[in-house]
Amino acid sequence: MKKKLHIILSLMMVLGLISAAQLFAGGSSQAAQAVADGPTPISILTPYWSAEIPEDTSIFQKLEQMTNTKLNVEWVPSTAYPEKAALVIASQDLPEVLASYNSIWKSQFIVEAVRAGMFWEIGPMLNNYPNFMQQIDPIIWDYSKYDGKVYGIPRQILKRDGNLIMRLDWLDNLGLKMPQTTDELYNVLKAFTTGDPTKTGRTDTFGMAMNGLTCLNIILMSYGMTPSWYEDKDMQILPPFYQDNYMDALKFAKRIYDDGFVNKDFMATNAGNVLQSFFQGKAGMVQGWVGQISDGAYDAVYTNSPQARIGTLAAFKGPDGVLSTFANPGFNCQYMIPKPSVKSQDKVAKILEFFNRTMDQDVFDLFVKGIEGIHYKMDGDQTVIIDQPRLTKDLAPMLSLYVRCQILESLKISSKEGRRAGYDFQFQDLRDYQQMDAFFITAIPTAQLNQIMNDANTKFVTGDINEAQWRDALDSWKKTGGTALIADYTDQNKKLRH
Repeated sequence: MKKKLHIILSLMMVLGLISAAQLFAGGSSQAAQAVADGPTPISILTPYWSAEIPEDTSIFQKLEQMTNTKLNVEWVPSTAYPEKAALVIASQDLPEVLASYNSIWKSQFIVEAVRAGMFWEIGPMLNNYPNFMQQIDPIIWDYSKYDGKVYGIPRQILKRDGNLIMRLDWLDNLGLKMPQTTDELYNVLKAFTTGDPTKTGRTDTFGMAMNGLTCLNIILMSYGMTPSWYEDKDMQILPPFYQDNYMDALKFAKRIYDDGFVNKDFMATNAGNVLQSFFQGKAGMVQGWVGQISDGAYDAVYTNSPQARIGTLAAFKGPDGVLSTFANPGFNCQYMIPKPSVKSQDKVAKILEFFNRTMDQDVFDLFVKGIEGIHYKMDGDQTVIIDQPRLTKDLAPMLSLYVRCQILESLKISSKEGRRAGYDFQFQDLRDYQQMDAFFITAIPTAQLNQIMNDANTKFVTGDINEAQWRDALDSWKKTGGTALIADYTDQNKKLRH
């Protein structure tokens, strides 16, 4: 079990350091010198999502060997990570690499730490690492900046990741097609609830299992709106609920709730219970994303319904008739290097070289399919996984350390139809609505502000408040700090544009 790897300090005292000039020069001489100096120790703080703390697996050990490093990783449960990150920053008891995930990267404690000079600015160094410049979209570097400067290496993810997972075989059984408008979505949800999509002669299914109101995203798109903050004609940055017909989308969500097409406890039910409804064949749709299709957890669908076919629903036609999809900037974490723990540019360069090396194909293969002969074999050009449960377990530590988009490659090599469809979905000719995340505003609404509108939306859908009371909540949001936040976001956006 790998909570922290032990570093032999006495050994490191006799190891020579490579000069910053040599490291920034790159090339074969750099690699040869690094090997001569022995493994580079790097301490990392990062969350994990597996059921147990990641172990010191054969894949992880191979990563250290191939990158000539000794990784001292502290794994923190994802739910506890924001608190842990805030604590280490406040105490300045920092690792050499801090994984700043989307749950904290815009939080006030990170923003203040950046502006106080706690992290290395790495922008001027990036040209020395070809993988960073060749494999990471320049737009991602722009999006990830704090006040116009780069302070972290972005961890790439799917740009189009979907919104709903659907039983395609249910559509076939009912003679329906994938919905592309809200009217079509309503009809599918109704048929899943009142019809017989399982062909059992019973009406014991329902349309969609929900945990929260994430489904509102695709409804908003169908009404021609963006689910995120957006820039208006006056260059103001505004929240989604400022859009003129936002209420129409809420009324649609209320309609499918009132008609019994979704679970009534959608705000109280945890994500696990929601998934179970889908796994057990009770719900025809569930909130999800393409990377989950046919993943280990979703194999439960096939266990209960061997004939099942599942796919993703994320593209909707707006009023202009153009097929659109919700998108994100293409990253969800930055690996940041704190100055209190990394004193020299020499060590900064070694850390950057580690992440750059992970993007080389031979190393990146570890993040996707493990070790040949142990986790996979090649059948011509086709990758064949030998032992999926072992691969899933052994990959657990790698999922917190990659830079290249691991899930995209995993979808690409999969032999499963659903996962291949998820890969193809990334490259369909769909227009992306402009998302607020594209501006990477370095602040986030307070929990209180978020709660005001989240509660108002939920209560309107469930019928606990009416439209006038919802607008009262919006006024409260403005007075509680929303108006000031809009001004701050707008000001930051204008500075980034000039």
